[in-house]
Order: sequence, then structure tokens, then C-alpha cells
Amino acid sequence: MSILTDVAAEQVRDLIATVFEAQPDYGPQLMDADWDDGAGRVIAWECGPDGWTYAVPFGGALEYGPEVPELSLPAGVWIDRINHYSVRVLPA
Repeated sequence: MSILTDVAAEQVRDLIATVFEAQPDYGPQLMDADWDDGAGRVIAWECGPDGWTYAVPFGGALEYGPEVPELSLPAGVWIDRINHYSVRVLPA
């Protein structure tokens, strides 16, 4: 099992922000490592486009937004949807 680095989690957050053209002050946030008891790191974005967690990382159409391309994730990570405003970045 590989180890998830903060750099990889930040790269994923930055990819999500870029794909959805997030405003710097209102974009997805990388939560502290001890934010919850789960593994990996959590990216939360309550003000994000409706359905963004369904389109990350595989891409697809949002109900009220643009077609989202597939994300090229950093090597050794994957994303698991938590709810409508957050995803978990985990080591592959």
C-alpha cells in the first residue's frame, strides 16, 4: 500500500479547482489530516457546482453545468465520494 502525501492531495485539490474554474477564495478546501477518523485526506467544497462529486474523477455532465473532463490524478491516488460536497483522496 502506498502512502498518500500532502503534495498529492494538494495536487488533486488544485485539479478539481482548475476543472471547475473555482474562485480562489471559494474553491475546494483540503481539510486537515485529522479532520475526521477516516483514512486519506478530505477535499470539501460546499459552494461547488451541483453534482461535482459525481463527476470527479471520471468526468461527465453536470445537471446544471458544463461537461467535466476526466481528471488525470497523480500516480498512486484515487478518489472516493463521501457526500454531495466532499471526496476522500486515498492512496492506491
